[in-house]
Amino acid sequence: EEGANYRFSHDHIQFAAYSLIPEDEKILWHLQIGQNVWENASEREKDKVIFIAVDQMNYALGLLESDGQKENLAKLNLRAGEKAMSLSTFSSSALYFDSG
Repeated sequence: EEGANYRFSHDHIQFAAYSLIPEDEKILWHLQIGQNVWENASEREKDKVIFIAVDQMNYALGLLESDGQKENLAKLNLRAGEKAMSLSTFSSSALYFDSG
């Protein structure tokens, strides 16, 4: 159902449901989740969701085929790295810079 939100009552239930998804589908889901989070965020919200979106898309880096997709993700990693540096989370910023 479009726009529906689901919540698991316990972490073990969430883990069990996640473990039932085939690995190749998980990667595609991560890519789609990251893209949807980023694309549906307003400009004001983008700084709030940058880490969630980029982490999800980085998980699916191997699925990106076009140079444009890879360049876009590299730019998002740069933005996330700069945001992490501004928050003094240097180890996180290094991971984003390395991924980009």
